[in-house]
Amino acid sequence: MTESVVIASAARAEDGACLAMADAADLTAATGIDYRITGGHMVTVHTARHDLARPLRQTGDADLGLQAQGARDLRAARRPR
Repeated sequence: MTESVVIASAARAEDGACLAMADAADLTAATGIDYRITGGHMVTVHTARHDLARPLRQTGDADLGLQAQGARDLRAARRPR
């Protein structure tokens, strides 16, 4: 099952972080690498998804968790040919 959570951005730094997560999703989808979004964005999604009475923890960076081999594969995928 797939759920959608819509969270409004309040600053350009948050926009940039969301774009970085989208780039990570595109790269990992293209290479088949398994990854997880971690850090402040994951806290924000869980808070919004469960409608918790807490302020959203917006952040200006994107944290990504993946295996070391996945990081090497991503680096190789981004090299110009």
